[in-house]
Amino acid sequence: MNTDTKIRKQNLIFLLSLLVFAILCFLKDFGSNMSYYNSTLYSFSYKYGFISRGFVGTCYHLLNKIVPFDLMTYNRLYVFSIIMTVVLLIVIFLFYYYCLSKCSIDNLHNVRMLIVFFSVFTFSNFWTPENLGRIDIYFIMLLLLSVILIIEDKCVWLIIPLVGICMCIHQGFTFTNANLILALLFFKAMTDEDSKIRKKYLIYFIITFAEISALFLFFEFFSHISDTGVVDELISTSMNLSKSGSDYNETILNHEILGQGVFEDEIEYHIINLRELPFFLITFCPYIIIFIMFAKRLLKGEKGGRLLGYLAVVLGALTLLPEMILKVDYGRYAYYTFFYYILIVICLIVMKDDKTISVFNSVKQSVNEKISFGKLLIVYPLIFMPFSDWFISDITLRLCDIFLPGWLFR
Repeated sequence: MNTDTKIRKQNLIFLLSLLVFAILCFLKDFGSNMSYYNSTLYSFSYKYGFISRGFVGTCYHLLNKIVPFDLMTYNRLYVFSIIMTVVLLIVIFLFYYYCLSKCSIDNLHNVRMLIVFFSVFTFSNFWTPENLGRIDIYFIMLLLLSVILIIEDKCVWLIIPLVGICMCIHQGFTFTNANLILALLFFKAMTDEDSKIRKKYLIYFIITFAEISALFLFFEFFSHISDTGVVDELISTSMNLSKSGSDYNETILNHEILGQGVFEDEIEYHIINLRELPFFLITFCPYIIIFIMFAKRLLKGEKGGRLLGYLAVVLGALTLLPEMILKVDYGRYAYYTFFYYILIVICLIVMKDDKTISVFNSVKQSVNEKISFGKLLIVYPLIFMPFSDWFISDITLRLCDIFLPGWLFR
């Protein structure tokens, strides 16, 4: 058996093992229902105008016109959401297969380790009642495709329409996930040895950044509707899509359709977030320490464009800060923080960036002197999974209730 055949067999066994893990996560965390927060967004459609978060609902409404049965019911939407979550997992596994196939032999172990780490956070995330059917799954699929285009350095121009669709799915993409694409584009623009490639990626970075900014401003300030008839119709459709047949998320309609501020409406959740966040930071401090070690070593000795490129990698997740200040979905923000850093390190290793590879191995060796790096990455976060939506996890929220009870803030 030659080396290539042996590696392909090992990768297949590895992916099959991950599939078993994914099934176990499904059995553990699968929710028997879908929240009306998520179902409300499927009532949105561009028949009401170019409204924010209208892309997925528009596609769902078009699909409803094609199929020979009515999709505008809770049960059908519930089944559809399960199917699309399975599609997301298939896309993720295809991304894994691509990374393993593209990766050099010397770095296979590290990439497999990071893939497992990413899977711990991801496989449980979208099966819970809070997250089943969440429209994030659609821009994650497009994001992974965009990342592959950058790694391959082929058809990179497709990123522009793909990012545009992501913004139409949810303008919060600006802060939660666009960072990965922008950081990789900027990194290539600053560090590639070929000046033509640097110029090409700088142009793509500028266009993509401008596109994201323009669409965000439009959806936040210029896409709203004041027609009460439209609002009433959206409420009626939303209630039909809810499990009870009478629920809908008023906050989403107020913000996305009417353009109203919702900060005061969510003040109770903001207080819970402020109470829970310190316990999350304390319990996840091992990863904060590892990140600081990695960041310091990655930036050490760099200057000029290369320093800017690595700074973009290190600081990319800071785009989540505006969301954390203004919004309340801290479970999502915690997940997307890990999402960003795990995936960008995988990407840079697959892209054969020598500095990233060297620093990752150095940090792994330093951690192994204290505790098994693999066990820390894989076993410890399992305790906290799955992350939720407006709170981070059951354990950190429980610690918060014990040591910092809510009555202290009344």
